[in-house]
Amino acid sequence: MQSAPPSTRIFIGKLGTVTKQDLFRECALYGNILDFLMKEQYAFVVRAFHPEEYSNVNEAEKAIIDLDGKYFSGQRIIAEFAKPKSSLGSSSHR
Repeated sequence: MQSAPPSTRIFIGKLGTVTKQDLFRECALYGNILDFLMKEQYAFVVRAFHPEEYSNVNEAEKAIIDLDGKYFSGQRIIAEFAKPKSSLGSSSHR
């Protein structure tokens, strides 16, 4: 799956039974997290200055490289750069 251009916001999907606390703890390895939006099967990581953003692109990129395809709570998750909010459509969560 092709990712959107680099930004400070990442999408994590196919979460299965992953808890918010476990995912938060895992994502914290890549920089300071303020919070993140987690729905049933996906999450947007929230970083510095603006909700749902990492404080810099390098932190987001490292998280994506390390998390994409990783097995977490028995489920193989996906991680990619999130699409800009302006391109969010009714059929897309990213």
